[in-house]
Amino acid sequence: MLHCLIGPVFMACWNMWPADALAGPWAAVVPGGIVAFFALVGQGVISDPGTVSIMARTGRAAELMVGPLEYGIVCVALTAGAFRSLLALSALMALFFGDAAAELAGRAVQAAALKRRGGALVAWLARPALPVLPARKSLAGTCAYFSAALLGAAAMTAFGLSCGWTELLRAVPASASPLASMAAVLVAGAAGGALAEAATDSDHDNLTGPAGAAAAALASGWALGVAVL
Repeated sequence: MLHCLIGPVFMACWNMWPADALAGPWAAVVPGGIVAFFALVGQGVISDPGTVSIMARTGRAAELMVGPLEYGIVCVALTAGAFRSLLALSALMALFFGDAAAELAGRAVQAAALKRRGGALVAWLARPALPVLPARKSLAGTCAYFSAALLGAAAMTAFGLSCGWTELLRAVPASASPLASMAAVLVAGAAGGALAEAATDSDHDNLTGPAGAAAAALASGWALGVAVL
């Protein structure tokens, strides 16, 4: 729950910063402080059993140096370097919603497959999305990642446009169907994130998923004439 709520709540507060060149770096101080705290707890410099029990699946403080730390680093980097841009919205929503949805869907379909429930459909969804790679992420998880990342990015883009984010308004192309072009970028970003996540082991998909989404959004934006950054 924390995985998919902390980030969007933080992004909804981006209105607190003015539209200037230093807004992103200043806003990044917030997740930056959390990242620094996680690093200190993960290294054993600070003892905080409560944080470890909430953030670490295994109950080991060192686990904070992997998934949670990477989650925070992505938030800091995209907030500081791509503040309120279409690229940031696509990549961050891939991290916040896509990754969480993939895990939930993947676990559910694998559990159903083990109990032989759902028949051929469940068996098909439980198969690896990219069988040639060792990550073995399920097709259900990859589809859930794409859907959740796309819906989240679309919702946050609509929110940003309604708030008049100048960084986002610059992305609107001078074409007959600007919203369709922006939607195409979001679709590409969600697809890129889903494929990158499916190709990566669970320890580092907090990095690769958003990276794949950002790369796909950047490439599609260039092709369509949409200023994603």
